[in-house]
Amino acid sequence: MKYSKKLLICLLVVCGCFSAQAFARDIMFLHHSTGEGVYYEGEVPAWISDYNARNGTNYRINERNYPDTPYDWENYPYDYWNLWINGACDSTHPSIECLNTLTQSYDVIVFKHCFPGAAIEADSGNADVSSSTKTLENYKLQYRALRDVMDTYTDTLFIVWTLAPLHQLATNSAEAVRARQFVDWVTTEFLTEDGKQHPNIALFDFWGVVAEDDPGAVLGKVNCLKYEYEASHFSDDSHPNSAANQAAGPKFARTIVTELEKYFGTSGGEDSGDNGTDAGDDSDTGDDGEDDYEDDCPVVMVMGDDNPGVAVLRKLRDKVLAKSVTGRLLIDLYYKEADTIDAVLKASPKLRQVLTSAVHMIP
Repeated sequence: MKYSKKLLICLLVVCGCFSAQAFARDIMFLHHSTGEGVYYEGEVPAWISDYNARNGTNYRINERNYPDTPYDWENYPYDYWNLWINGACDSTHPSIECLNTLTQSYDVIVFKHCFPGAAIEADSGNADVSSSTKTLENYKLQYRALRDVMDTYTDTLFIVWTLAPLHQLATNSAEAVRARQFVDWVTTEFLTEDGKQHPNIALFDFWGVVAEDDPGAVLGKVNCLKYEYEASHFSDDSHPNSAANQAAGPKFARTIVTELEKYFGTSGGEDSGDNGTDAGDDSDTGDDGEDDYEDDCPVVMVMGDDNPGVAVLRKLRDKVLAKSVTGRLLIDLYYKEADTIDAVLKASPKLRQVLTSAVHMIP
């Protein structure tokens, strides 16, 4: 009984009368024009907003051109290594913000490279992590260094886009093959080659959505932007068209939600689906998004509805516990055990009295 009381007290302090609606996960998408097309024409914010409405979640996504002025950017692996590891960042400029401040503001950071990053040259045999030359050997060193840094930010989930393919008129077969080789390495080896776990790093395979994978394609060219996704068939503009953005947008949004919930251990309780429209019925949820047990929250039962300490505990939850993996795990534990706690407290007035005294003694 001794340990049961301690556990109940801890859970009561953690919960502070809250529902899933109280949780906010902040997401930052770092990108340029190709990402902008997917984000807006692919209706990523709307998809996530719809998911929130159906599930009582509160996932908030923002986007930013990054890197950008005053940095002389091309936006490929070297740039992220140079900014986040080599010290070229400056957190007084949002367009070149450092990783340590980005991770303080966002639970999820998504980053991608512009399509010129797919113009990969042949290896020289002299791999150099600090080289701005676009080669497979340099890219891999830069990604390994980034992987090591991302591993240290365990309170943040990173989602890395695979390369954006080039238009068939903007590249050649050798470059296109090397781009595909880098994508294959990222999707099959990047997170497994060192034999370690990298649970806070996930992938969105944009290449797999928009790149041609059929060597016998009549109009398109393998390892290039699909013919039907070309903005023009007569110029070398590698920006994907609206059809590509509309195909990629829901898949991207679904990946964000799926990976976020897998890592942080929270869920809106539905399968996110391919298009965000066929999953789940929220008929059991009130208009305010509150859980059924809210009226009989254990903290209210113990401390009293008008007790100012309830607000203090809520602030502790939102401002302290929700900022760390351990804290979020404790909060998630409350979700799983709330009904049991309610039942125990309702069945035992004596236990409620003991807990009331204990909670009021907490500094």
